[in-house]
Amino acid sequence: MGKWEEISGIEAQIAEKQTVINRKPEIVQRIQDIQDEIASAEERLPREAEKAQMRETIERLAREIRPEMGKVTVRSVRIIEDAAPASGSGRRPNLRTVVYQTEVTGDLNGLIAYIDAIEKNTRFMSVSQITWKGGDVAPDKDSKGKLTYTSHLVKMDLVTYVYSSGKGRAR
Repeated sequence: MGKWEEISGIEAQIAEKQTVINRKPEIVQRIQDIQDEIASAEERLPREAEKAQMRETIERLAREIRPEMGKVTVRSVRIIEDAAPASGSGRRPNLRTVVYQTEVTGDLNGLIAYIDAIEKNTRFMSVSQITWKGGDVAPDKDSKGKLTYTSHLVKMDLVTYVYSSGKGRAR
């Protein structure tokens, strides 16, 4: 093999390496986009220490329903923890399911607005189960023959996932 062939071979290798080098900004941007997506997703899920704050959020969302939209009152919120990791969490052993069993009363419009607020909240919560007991209609005792409506009772299981403390989850 002559010197010119050797030089030509080395120039071809340099051109291949330069192609990879030229792709660096694109690859760096793709990595940054993926990291931003991961950070955004992780921001939506509470940490282990924030479970009580999530309960407060559930109660606060009910209080924030404007009176002209309807009426909602939280009767109870119970936290049910799943000791097992969330499904598909082989890569994320520190992700666990938490269910907030919630019982609320209110009128139809208020309850619908409340469920909407739960599902559109910046923190991920999903209504996985709902039981709705309709309110009653009865004549008002004080006014002659006027009908009054009692509140509906709704029981919901709100599911979210929490990060328990673990390696690689610093913030």
